[in-house]
Amino acid sequence: MGKLGFELKIVADYIFSEVKKAERSFAGETNLPTLAPGPGSTKTAYLWAYARDDRTFGRNGVPRSWLIASKTAAPANARSGI
Repeated sequence: MGKLGFELKIVADYIFSEVKKAERSFAGETNLPTLAPGPGSTKTAYLWAYARDDRTFGRNGVPRSWLIASKTAAPANARSGI
């Protein structure tokens, strides 16, 4: 993706920094079948989601979410979002 990937990383980093500023944040993980190169079989990848939404707590901040994909469900991948 080259230059586009660089520009999108800046936006993604900003959104994630805003998610981490919230008083309350939520995290979740789910598995995701992905097409493996070669014979057309699938492998399991993991999608980690981090979100904030303080509207139900009387705040007026903008809800935000941030997603990251990983090849493993290792705890280090979950901690990358903390």
